[in-house]
Amino acid sequence: MIAALRLALITPLCVSMLYSQTPEYANPPASFVDTMPPVLIRLKDSCGSRLAEVTELRNIPNPVSRIPADTDQVETGIAGIDVVDGSNHYNYRLIMHTGGAFPEQPSYKVFRYTWQVIDSLRDARVEYYVRDFYDNIVFDTVTYTAPTFIDTMPPATVQLSRDSLQWTFEATERRNDPLPENLCPLSGLQRESGLIRMYLDRFSFNLELAISPLVIFTPGTPTLAATYTVHVIDPQRRASGVVVTSDQAGNFWLDTLFYDRPTTIAEVRSAPALMSISPNPASSSCLVSWTRSPQPRMFELVDLHGRIVLSQPISLGESELRIDTSPLPKGSYAVRLTGPDGSATQRFIVR
Repeated sequence: MIAALRLALITPLCVSMLYSQTPEYANPPASFVDTMPPVLIRLKDSCGSRLAEVTELRNIPNPVSRIPADTDQVETGIAGIDVVDGSNHYNYRLIMHTGGAFPEQPSYKVFRYTWQVIDSLRDARVEYYVRDFYDNIVFDTVTYTAPTFIDTMPPATVQLSRDSLQWTFEATERRNDPLPENLCPLSGLQRESGLIRMYLDRFSFNLELAISPLVIFTPGTPTLAATYTVHVIDPQRRASGVVVTSDQAGNFWLDTLFYDRPTTIAEVRSAPALMSISPNPASSSCLVSWTRSPQPRMFELVDLHGRIVLSQPISLGESELRIDTSPLPKGSYAVRLTGPDGSATQRFIVR
């Protein structure tokens, strides 16, 4: 009668052994009974992972120290840990601490294991059961909800080089330090979403932008850095424009470029850079220098949020200014020079 009832209870569960096939084993003598499922103890939940222990130690003494009576409850031991067949399980893996496979003879009376989240940035779920050698079963479900992040900071751009007819920039989304491996990611943390594109705005003229062929923007995969070049199409005409660098969260940064038509071919070949910053990145100070034609009139230092940190007029004939960066928080800044003929912007890093 007990065996028939047990079969009726187990058959509809439709479970399958994932990690090992159950070998042949000898049931306890018919006079003994094991009707109690294993005891499951949840020891620790951390970042969606669960450390648990199952036992078959409810009989005292165990093993029995006398000849069992016909009605004695005898624990038969842990036989397996399995995912429920047909359940929606994903992004979990089973780590077995006590042993590497089921079953063992003598069978396990205590078994410890962990359901570990594989990717902490994705949801996870597993519905599983633990059974003993008499097919008694205890169920458990582990779920994990991945954190949601915010990205409120625009990309950072750094001018790598400038010659008479072109600018080379690097755009980055690498300002967030990676989380330590032992720290659970929490919702609401700042996390870079990745670059999505760079382009010249519609008011730009006589400029062309080319992104490095090594850069591939893949949806769902954050691109953290990209190099691109803006060059003057016709050196005999003036050129100006704004480069827009945007990320997948909709944040963007603007770089204003200006080129003044030279009067001779020699000037085309030897025209100096409009502005340079050295060193870049800077730690304690940096020197900003610029050409005096066209002569800028105002110097501004701008942080990532568009706030002017430092502003001062530029005297006629002045061509450089040293900035004390030691009081500035680490991060990305922009130097902006403005004058009657327009403005120029260049980014630099304080570290």
